[in-house]
Amino acid sequence: MINKYSENANKTINFDMSEEERMLQAAEVMDIIKKVHFQKHILNKEKIDMIIEEMGDVLWYMNLMVKTINTTWENVLIINNEKLAKRYPKGRFDSLDSMNRK
Repeated sequence: MINKYSENANKTINFDMSEEERMLQAAEVMDIIKKVHFQKHILNKEKIDMIIEEMGDVLWYMNLMVKTINTTWENVLIINNEKLAKRYPKGRFDSLDSMNRK
């Protein structure tokens, strides 16, 4: 599924967009998540729909990064899993592992 998404998204890349526009998309999603998670805002259907829509925009920009550095989503996921395994050797979040990570 991600490869098909990537193929379709690559057809819509507009290289004239600024880096600031790209970063704003991620910030919009994180602002909603922050309010729900930390500030205990209500997570209703409207917010969920907005989050999903904004996550799609963030995914689009992440796909642009994958294409720009000429890698694959599979490679990104493998490297991230390896990093998490080193950071959290018990296979789950641990405060001490987090504070002492390399």
